[in-house]
Amino acid sequence: MEREAKERERLAELYEDCDGHFAFIAGYTDGGAPYGVMWEEVGIDPGLPFEEKVKLYHMQMLG
Repeated sequence: MEREAKERERLAELYEDCDGHFAFIAGYTDGGAPYGVMWEEVGIDPGLPFEEKVKLYHMQMLG
């Protein structure tokens, strides 16, 4: 369980420019809302767990 938590933390640090809605956060509006490329736009199901989305996105970027 601790190993999984560390892996989630590592992924979060590696992909701090993404979140549950965005595969890539390009920036933030003056009001603080993020904007960028959504998971659907890169062909990844937004309903997947965050860790799975990040792994798939990383595989796409390397492929």
